[in-house]
Amino acid sequence: MANLWKSAAAGLLLSFWINSWAVVDISGLSDIDFGAWSPGSGVLVANEDFCVAERRGSSANDGPYQVMVAPLVGRTFNLLSVTDPTVSIPAVITFQDLLSNLSEPLVPLVFSPREMTGFANCIGANNARLVVTLASTDVAAVPPGEYESLFRFSGRGTANRILSDDFWVRIQSRPLIRISGLDPIDLGRFDGTNDLRGRDDFCVFSNSPSGTYTLTVTGQGSGGDFLVASGAAQIPLDVEIDDGTGFVPVTPNAPLPQDNASSDGIDCGGSSNAAVRVSARSADLVDAAAGVYSGELTLMVSPI
Repeated sequence: MANLWKSAAAGLLLSFWINSWAVVDISGLSDIDFGAWSPGSGVLVANEDFCVAERRGSSANDGPYQVMVAPLVGRTFNLLSVTDPTVSIPAVITFQDLLSNLSEPLVPLVFSPREMTGFANCIGANNARLVVTLASTDVAAVPPGEYESLFRFSGRGTANRILSDDFWVRIQSRPLIRISGLDPIDLGRFDGTNDLRGRDDFCVFSNSPSGTYTLTVTGQGSGGDFLVASGAAQIPLDVEIDDGTGFVPVTPNAPLPQDNASSDGIDCGGSSNAAVRVSARSADLVDAAAGVYSGELTLMVSPI
């Protein structure tokens, strides 16, 4: 009877030691805010440093741990539009172990396969970093507004003890409009009879779903007049713009309402959705002094 009692007591003692074996602490994890985004190229990167401690019970020995980030809405690392959650910006989240310089791209809802280096406690130092990366093309492709999502960071110790902390990731997308694909226009050589005419196709991108904008054309003449020059000699030009509905005349420095801006790609997928046509009238060419004439037009687009 005495031997049976000793076995039961040993079993209770062993069970208590296992349950208290690993403790995970998370300290200093704050929200990640990209702020207001301005157009640019490449990727956008923001990060947050904090501390993860994994210790064995009350001992001073640190231990390894694994990490996971889970979206609290859906199953992907997306930042959702505050006004329309069906619109989102994809994100990449990476964990960095600052003690071992280990960098681990994270998969939503999955613990990292590799183990990180823990502190025995979180006092005055950070050993962890979350890095969030967004592609500028993805930010440009969504309507302007606020985008955010709430995520849960979890650390798992050696005895499957898990502790979690939540953090927001936010970005503000501003209205964006961009003109690209403009090339020089060569009107050619005057044959003594016919008007000279040339055109160039270009792209107007906007992240506004309406596709509306204004286009203002300015020449190099006095008051922005359209002309080409050879020394002191000048030849006036006629300028027309087509937004996909047909060419219409343009007045210097006068904003012209336009439509049909693309929101599918910042360069319209390599295609065009607008055109400019430039003409020099025969009557003006006949009276002009011989020479090579050149000039410059400035096209400026603005969101509506």
